[in-house]
Amino acid sequence: MDILRRRGSDLPVVLVTGSLSEESAMRFIRQGGEDFLLKSSLKRLGTAVVKALERKSSEQEKRRAQAALLESEDRLRLVVDGVQDYAICMLGPDGKVLTWNSGAERIFGYRANEIGGQDFSILYKTGPTTRHPAKIHLREALAQGRSETEGWLCRRNGECFYANVVVTPLRDGRRQLRGFSHIVRDETERKRAEETLKRSHAQLRSLAAKLQSLRESAAMRIAREIHDGLGQGLTAIKIELSRIADKLGAKGEPLAAKLQATVDPHQRDHPVCATNRHRTATSATGRVGTG
Repeated sequence: MDILRRRGSDLPVVLVTGSLSEESAMRFIRQGGEDFLLKSSLKRLGTAVVKALERKSSEQEKRRAQAALLESEDRLRLVVDGVQDYAICMLGPDGKVLTWNSGAERIFGYRANEIGGQDFSILYKTGPTTRHPAKIHLREALAQGRSETEGWLCRRNGECFYANVVVTPLRDGRRQLRGFSHIVRDETERKRAEETLKRSHAQLRSLAAKLQSLRESAAMRIAREIHDGLGQGLTAIKIELSRIADKLGAKGEPLAAKLQATVDPHQRDHPVCATNRHRTATSATGRVGTG
């Protein structure tokens, strides 16, 4: 067996011997032998060789599958570790951190050996009167198949940041829960931009309201000034027309009455106009009597 191993042979070995102690047989099997039989039992040789080949083939397939799985896991690990913008980790069914990528180290500040085995709730910000969001995420993920939310998480140095969080349950081929994937993206800058935009909109609305108020105030002021100016002008015109009407009335001009009516339509009898009408009526009566 030592010679075969040194040559790198992977062939199954079936030992045929005339006599073999139990101790020697056990040592042969431990060294990698597939089977042994005595010369008196050569009828079993064919069956023993076939079974040895089948076992060796099965072992080789298992080793190839394991190697392929390890290679696939290594590739996946390289991909996950290469992602810097996302904190990607795997949690156990109890919420303990099992894996931790370089993006998670960059975002949270914990190294893999520091956070490994700890409950992932250490990453979440909580208040004395609030339910713990971490456990809520796990329950929602189990009930709905996925949980996505946004909220405040905490870095190793105590600084809080706003993040998008996606939690997904991981199950094996028999649908048994193996853990959860926990993916976090830092959305602090987007949140700040949204808050800045909201404040800008609020300021613009406030400014628009002030401008509208100023427009209305200015319009009222202008209207008031125009009204006052026109009122003063009209008053001056009325005074002047009234003075002219008085002069014309004193001369007995019929136009005096029209001017006075224009100045004050509610005053039907101006004293001068009334005197003129009385004179006109008296004169007319005298002419009628004479005739």
